[in-house]
Amino acid sequence: MVYCAENNLEIFQLNFILACANGDLDEEIFMEQADHFIDQKHPDFVYKRQRSLYVLKQASRQWSCKYIENILDKFNLQDAKTVETPLDPSVKLTKEMCPKTEAEKAEMSL
Repeated sequence: MVYCAENNLEIFQLNFILACANGDLDEEIFMEQADHFIDQKHPDFVYKRQRSLYVLKQASRQWSCKYIENILDKFNLQDAKTVETPLDPSVKLTKEMCPKTEAEKAEMSL
């Protein structure tokens, strides 16, 4: 900040951790190597973030919502309506319970 003040530069601030914890960023993020860290192979590299940071893994609810949104997009189900399907947890469903004849399939479709 001192450098910016001395050189009359504008400063833009972004709460990066909070933004990552609450979802994906819409902005592109570029990171330079720190002055005290110089990669001998690539001294002038500037890195572009391709994905959200690890902080999202800690925000499991946000991650779950993002995952569900991606699945709905993948299968073009954005307009699907949610419903509850109550089922007794003690009921065990097996393959043998599936309809085997056309008549059984027709009865199930009613």
